[in-house]
Amino acid sequence: MNESHRPDPEDSDERMLEELLSHVKRVEPSLETRVGNRTAVAAELCRRANANRNRPVPWWRRTVAVPWPIALCAAALLLAVSALELRSPHAADPSTGDAVSSAQPAARGTVSRNEHPEVAMHVPEIFPEFESYQTETYLCGIGPLSSVSKSFLREE
Repeated sequence: MNESHRPDPEDSDERMLEELLSHVKRVEPSLETRVGNRTAVAAELCRRANANRNRPVPWWRRTVAVPWPIALCAAALLLAVSALELRSPHAADPSTGDAVSSAQPAARGTVSRNEHPEVAMHVPEIFPEFESYQTETYLCGIGPLSSVSKSFLREE
């Protein structure tokens, strides 16, 4: 019961160690040492930059020089293909050369100004029409909330 309060030996050791090392914390390296360290770091950085420069570039980062005549021919070919794509084979009547809009077909029995009545009246309906639609509710950041899709064959 008569215990005297003694300081923890670890606390006194730490304080003494910090007092002994406090002067080491304030020591600065000499000018020659600082310059030598900076020179060594700069030399290593330069060596690594040169090593990266000598490494081959991956194939997706390489540039390819294409002569102008070949590039112009490729561009002309691309334009020709896109122009042919715009003219679908179903949009033109081969006998008259008149174009019928395939995006909005004319209703049965009606004749547009570009169509001849005999061509519009004799279109056979061999196959039923396939129709489908899809409705989806989408919330940005979360994704689709609900989705409804229906498809059916319509015979006339």
